[in-house]
Formats: sequence, structure tokens, C-alpha cells
Amino acid sequence: MSLAVYGQNLNGGNGQPGDQQPKSETSENSEEQKADDQGVGPNAGNPVKSKTECTSKRPTELQKALEEFRIQIGQMGSGKGTSSSLGRQNLLTGRVYENLRNDFMDAVPHEVRQRGGTKSLLRRNQFGFTVSGPVWVPMAYNGRGKTFFSFSFEGTRERIAQSALFTVPTDSQRLGDFSDLIDNAGAPLVIYDPATTRPNPKYDPAKPLTIDNLQYLRDPFPNNRLPLNRFDPVAAKLVGFYPKANTNVGPFQLNNYWINSPFENRADGVIGKVDHTLTQKQQLSVSFNTSRGLRKSPEFFPGPANSGNPSYNFDNGSLTVQDTHNVSPRVIWVYRGSAAYGKTTSLDAGEDADYPQQLGLNGLFSKFFPKFFFGNYLSIGPRTAVFRDRSYNYSGSASLSINRKAHTFRMTGTARRSYVNSLSPNYPAGLFFFNSSITGLPGVRNTGNNFASFLLGLASYAEQSIVLHPSYYSKNFFELNAGDEYRVMPGVTISFNLSFEYATPRIEKYDRQSTVSLDKINPANNKPGALVFAGRDGKSRGLQPATFAIEPNIGLAINPWNDRKTVLRLNYGLNFDDYPLYGRHFGTQGFNASAVIVSPNEQLQPAFYLSQGVPNNFPIPPYLDPTAANGTDADFVDVSGVLPAMQQWSLSIQRELPRSLAIEARYNGWRGSHQLVDSFIRLNAVPLSNLSFREQLYDDAFRNSLRPYPQYRNLDLGGVYPGGDLEGHSLTVTLDQRLRGGLFGRFSYRLAKAMDNHSSGAVQDPANLRDEWSLSTGDVTQSIQVSYTFELPFGKGRKLLNDGNLVSRVAGGWSLSGITNARGGLPLILRPLFNRSGGIINNLRVNLVPGVDPKVDNQTPERWFNPDAFTQPDDFTTGNGPRTHPQLRGPGQQFHHLSLTKRIELNAETSIEFVTEAFNFPNMSNLDNPDTRIGNEANPNPNAGRIIGSTGGRVMQLGLRLLF
Repeated sequence: MSLAVYGQNLNGGNGQPGDQQPKSETSENSEEQKADDQGVGPNAGNPVKSKTECTSKRPTELQKALEEFRIQIGQMGSGKGTSSSLGRQNLLTGRVYENLRNDFMDAVPHEVRQRGGTKSLLRRNQFGFTVSGPVWVPMAYNGRGKTFFSFSFEGTRERIAQSALFTVPTDSQRLGDFSDLIDNAGAPLVIYDPATTRPNPKYDPAKPLTIDNLQYLRDPFPNNRLPLNRFDPVAAKLVGFYPKANTNVGPFQLNNYWINSPFENRADGVIGKVDHTLTQKQQLSVSFNTSRGLRKSPEFFPGPANSGNPSYNFDNGSLTVQDTHNVSPRVIWVYRGSAAYGKTTSLDAGEDADYPQQLGLNGLFSKFFPKFFFGNYLSIGPRTAVFRDRSYNYSGSASLSINRKAHTFRMTGTARRSYVNSLSPNYPAGLFFFNSSITGLPGVRNTGNNFASFLLGLASYAEQSIVLHPSYYSKNFFELNAGDEYRVMPGVTISFNLSFEYATPRIEKYDRQSTVSLDKINPANNKPGALVFAGRDGKSRGLQPATFAIEPNIGLAINPWNDRKTVLRLNYGLNFDDYPLYGRHFGTQGFNASAVIVSPNEQLQPAFYLSQGVPNNFPIPPYLDPTAANGTDADFVDVSGVLPAMQQWSLSIQRELPRSLAIEARYNGWRGSHQLVDSFIRLNAVPLSNLSFREQLYDDAFRNSLRPYPQYRNLDLGGVYPGGDLEGHSLTVTLDQRLRGGLFGRFSYRLAKAMDNHSSGAVQDPANLRDEWSLSTGDVTQSIQVSYTFELPFGKGRKLLNDGNLVSRVAGGWSLSGITNARGGLPLILRPLFNRSGGIINNLRVNLVPGVDPKVDNQTPERWFNPDAFTQPDDFTTGNGPRTHPQLRGPGQQFHHLSLTKRIELNAETSIEFVTEAFNFPNMSNLDNPDTRIGNEANPNPNAGRIIGSTGGRVMQLGLRLLF
């Protein structure tokens, strides 16, 4: 067998950008708008890449099953194949299958046994069928040799328990008794009465603020107990919805609430295709798929206050029509039209119950259950109470392929229209935060408690989404792609591809869009930064400009010395992403509102009391005024026209070896610029030079006065600001064993390094993004993958026991398959236990201790790294540690799966397969990451560097397949 230099090289990468081949032509499938029930749901409001949304989705199990079957029997209607395969095309072929999982066959997961559990629910039933063959209608139509179909159905019913640890208040703390309250080191922690706040007459401003030199005084609650008559009535009712502690994993009072709640998935889907030969030169195909069902997320606790992820119904589908016209043996036209849709709807969240009224919480604009956060405790209330998202895509393309002498020319033109309709307010019934500083000593860390502040009803921050109507977004995308594959001489092929892409910005059907213009003067303070509206005052309907991009890709394939057993490939590509068609309600302020209520000074007074209701001191939408976003996290739509760019290059050499072996070594490199980010870029951040103001920074009005645009708190970038950079390199060596002696398989080793400046989210210093450059949070240095199948040498057609008797039939037809994956750990992110920076540093780092090695000689779960190598920065200073640590990594992960299959031939065309699969068959556990929070000498974290848990457990699956 030889290694041809023509066409694309299939690459088994593991998902890093550089593991993908630079595109050399527009794929015929790139315009199929395939719906994926994994790709919508509660996160449907996240940016949707308009160019790649329907090309980068992971295939569903149903699609994979259909593809596997097509490979086995040949693509129906392709007009190609051997005489044997052509003969089978005139027969119905297919399979019926059933896969079952049940926890009675499984090992109890390690994370469940560690919490004292003896059972973990797992029920999974995956069933379906695939059938293909000629279209034949008795007495009406005989499509043998002309019209073929394939149809697949799959259903899944599963309930799988998912384990999680949280922290909740102790039983006594729920009643206001905090006499048992301790800090991370086990020392008593004092709760102070905010009603006793008063200036300290002995305060010396010339000296640092310490516990002996306080600017404000507060008295502790007697015996650390809140009087019951001080309980806020709204908070008292909410406690009744809150779960109680049910375990004591620790350390101390942490990790005292454990759940093992089931995730539920009920899905049904079909895939169908009809291929029809119109003439010898023209073929027509129609394909469709649809999938619908229910996803129910695990409950963190029962009742309407459950703070787990939302549950939802989904419905997706697509239809594609393709006409392939072979004008001549050298000229082929392909015309394609497709349409796709996706729908996601949250389950009923009980709006009719009017939960705010039941709680006595006034001032809200909806009747859903509100959301409450209090520090590291488990939150109360749904994450997203209600959402209804719809997406539609319509596309058409025409492709031309011409073979002329040593050239293959390809040209494709594509046009696509995309829609997203959304009614999905973030916090329709409000979002409420409670800090610890209002029940602590002002200016002193490690005092006070978030839950105590909650019981007193002292909200430090609140936000409410007011969405009056759905948003109807749309955009267009056009691409012209031209390429040439030039066979220079035997053993040398050059391919070149050039794409021209034009995309329009997001447009709302009724022009209900807005953004902050940094050039327009705000009439409230006569400073730059005011809200502008689409289609008004000279602004375009799309706010952003239309974009144009040119994407070159070039490849070279060589058989060195004309040796067809060796092929060398080089590729380079430059690709751009156009503006995504993002959904939800980003960029609609004025038409909608995200009202914010903030404490004037979070250490001294609350934003408001729950019992007094939410203040409505903001303009009610619609309010189309330049000041409509003042005092909020204003939406800023980037209008620069800068597109995310990705360069990728690769060099590989493949060699065929004796004994049916083939080896490949591949180097991949990639560099991305202007990647889309959110909080990584902070356009309205307070410069860190103002840390010298220290305690003054907790005065909200003073802090905002230091911002470039003081009329706003922050500028919300919606996750679509082109500000991130990345770079990576990988070397992959793959050894393939083709079928020989009943054995085939693959061994792959990958060595890689990925760097970026944005994968961990927020920055420490927004003005020094260079300091953020470090290992990517998902960087994996080394990984190994082994896959194999061995057909046991017994039975008919084998070396042993092949005489056809009973023993031969029992011993024959067995095959053993396996997959092993192992990879190194991810870089650790070390962060300080406390962040006293006046609210201007979102991602404070630790300090490095000079001369102390962070690594330990013998890593154990009790001491994974040396926490003494780090310390908590002083108040109002930055840390000098890296964003991600270059030496410290979490535990590696490994997975081992086995499958044993017995095939029984019923006749020449029919067989049955019994399949037994064991996922994680050795029942190994993978350690969790260690605690990376670093304290100081006065307030240490004794758990730093320790690992308190692991995950994993053997799961069995039984399957039955009927193939015909």
C-alpha cells in the first residue's frame, strides 16, 4: 500500500487549535446547518459563531452510528463501489440495536463512597435502528439501481446521578447562633453589629489601619448570636427553603453538604436521506435530521429555590437538498440549499406562584423566584428562571470542480442568512449579593460573615433584568472560495486556496439595539460616554461595520525521492472569524434595563434592607436617552471592525512500514490574535495607581470618580470583544497497525505547550496585559492514546477451532477492543484567600516567597505542592505570582475502557452482536485538584496544597445489535 500525496490528510488531533488542518477548500458539508441538541439550552445566549456554528459541532451518537453503518455498507446512491457492494445496494440493509446501563452492574463511584454513599443511580437505555436500501413502492415505483434511502432513529432515556460538595450554614447558624463560627484555620470568627457603627475618635490617619487603629468601631454581637428580633422577615422565610448540612467532609465547617442528584435526558432523533439518480450525469439528494427531548439538570435541593442549572426542552432539525451535475468527466457542479432550526425553552419556573409576594420582597418586576448569593455558601434561587431561544439558518451554495491536466480547480460560492430570536432575561426576579464586611470590622479582614449579613437583610448589591419583549436578531454571511490542487510532477502536489468573506453585523428587526459611544458627551456629567441607538441620529442599524476578510491557505505534499511509501506534508493557513450572531439581550439597554443598586460603602452600610423592598430609583424602559445606562454595567458593542484571526501551520511526515504498520510524526503550530473575550478587557477599570487611596476606595462614588467614564460602573463587553491572544505548539507521533492477524489499532503520543493571556478570565492589572501571558488553563504537556481491536483466532475462517462444530461456533466470532487515554495535569491557578483591594482588582494573585521551592519531592494528596512558597499580598497591593503557575500542575487523568463483542452469523446476510463494554474497567480513580487558596501567617489556609477527593468508577454497558 502507498501513501498518496493527493487530497487532505486525516489528522487525529485532540482538540487544540493546531491539531486541525488549515482549510484548503470549502467543504461541501460546511453549509449544512445541522442542529445539535448539545449546542442549545441555557447557554444559548452565549456567542454563536455565524460562520462555524454549523460546522464545528460534535456529531451525535445517532450521527456516528449512521456514519459507521455507511462505512460498513457503502454510501447509497454514490454510483461507486465493487460489484459486490452494488449488489447489496439492491437489498435492504441495516441494524437494530439496544444498549443498557444499570448501576447494579457498576462499581460505586469513588466520589460517592468517599461521602458514605453506597449507591449511585445510573439508568441508561439507548435504542434505535438504521435501514438503507432502494426505494420500492409495490405496484407504483421500483427504484432499484436508481433511488436509495437511508433512515435512522435513536432514542435515549437516561438518569445519571451527579455528585457535588457544597458549604451551607450549620444548624445553629441558621438560627442566628454563630458561636460555632470559625475561619479557614479553625480560629473563632467574630460577628459585629452593623447598627453600632461609629467613628473612632482615637483613629490616627497618619498610621496604617489595623485592629488597634480602626477608623470605625463596631460592637460584637453578644456571644456571637444574632437576636431573633433582628432577623429580616424576608431572609427568615428564605431560610425555610434552604437545605441543612448532611455531611462533614471539611476542613472544619467547609464542604458540609453533599448531593448525588440525577441528571435526566430524554431525547429522540431521526436522520434520513434519499439519493436519486436523475441521469447518468446528475444525482439529487435530500437529507434531513431532527432531534427533540428534555434535559433535566440535577437538583441541588428540592423546591422552587433550587440553585442548580435550569432544565429545558429542546427541538432541532435541518433539511438539505443537493444537486450534483457531472457536466463531463472533468467538470462537476454541486448546488446545495439547506435550512436548520433550533429551539430551547425552559421548564415552567412557577411564575404563577408569585414567589416575591410569598417572600414579602417588594419592588420586583416579575413573579419568579429571586436569586441570592452569600459568599462561598450554596446560593438560593434558580440561575436562569426563564428563557426561550430560537435560531434559524438558511443557506445556499454552488460549487464547481474542474480537472484539467495536472490541475484540479475548485470554486464555491456560499450565502447564508441567520436568525436568533430570544426572550431570556438574566435575572427577571432580581440578583442579590450579601458580603461579610457589613458584619465585620471595617478595614479588617477575616471578620464578619456573609450568611449573617443575609439574615439581617443587608444586601450589598442587587441587579434586576427588565425585558419587555423578545429580541429578533439576524445577519448575512457570504463567501467565495477558490482553490487549485496542482500535481507538479509524480510525488509532488501543491494546493492553494483563497477565501473572500463578507459578513454583515447583527441587526434587530425593530432596531432595538444600543451601545455606549465613547465619543459622545453624556449630558449628565458632560464627559465622554453616552448611550446611542441603532437607526437613530445617524447610527446604522447594525451599530458595527460590515466586515471583509481574505483567508489564504497553502499546502505542499511530497513523496521524497518519489517513494510512495513516504509522504511529507506542509500546510499554512490564515483564518478569520466574523462577528458572531450573539443572542439574549446584550446591547439593548434603553429598550430593556439591567437596574443596579449598590451600597454607598460596602463596609459601612447596605444598599438596602430586604424587608424594605428593592428601590426603583432608575428609569423604567423604554427610555431612549443618552443617560439610560448611567450607573450600570453599560453594554459596549465593539465597532472597530477587528476580527479574530488564527494562523495555523503544520509539518508532517508519514511512512509505511513493514508488517502493515504506518507511522506519522506531525508538528502543529498556531497563533491567534484578537480572540473574543469578556472581562479580560476592562475599558472602564480604575487604574491600579489609585490603590494608594486604600480605604477610600470602598466609597462607591469616590471609586467611580476614578474611572475613565465615571458615569458607568463597568463596560460590559458581552464576550465579543477582540482582545485575547494565544499561541501553541504540538508534536504528535502516531503509530497505526492496519489489520493483520486479526489485530489493528493505534498508538499516539502528543507533546504540546499552549500559552495565552485570557483563558482564566479576569486580569489583575487591566493596563498591563503583557503580565497575563502564561500557560493556558487547558494546557496539557503530554498525553497518550491507545486504541486496539483484536479478533480472537477461533471459529470459522480462523486459525483455531475452525471445523464448524458446536465448540467452534461458541468459541468463534469474538473480538476484544480497548481504548486507553492518559494525560498530564492542568496548570494550577493560585489565588489569595482575601482580596482587600477596594473592589478594583478582580483577579488578585499571590506573592512568591523568594528561595522557597513550590514543588515537593513526593507528591501525595496530603501535600501536592508546597504552600509555604506563596503568601497573601498585603492589603491594597498586587501579587507578583504568575497567572497560571509554570511548574505546578494538578493530578493527571487516565481512562481505560474495554469492549468484548460476540458475533453470531444467522445466515449470509444476517448476524447478531452481543456487546459488553466496561468504561474505566480497572475501577481507577482520578484525583481532584488541590486547594490553591493561599492565606498569610495571621490568617492561614491549612487546606492549601491538599486534595480532598477523587472521581471515577467502573460503568458497564450491555448491548445487542441485529445486523441485516
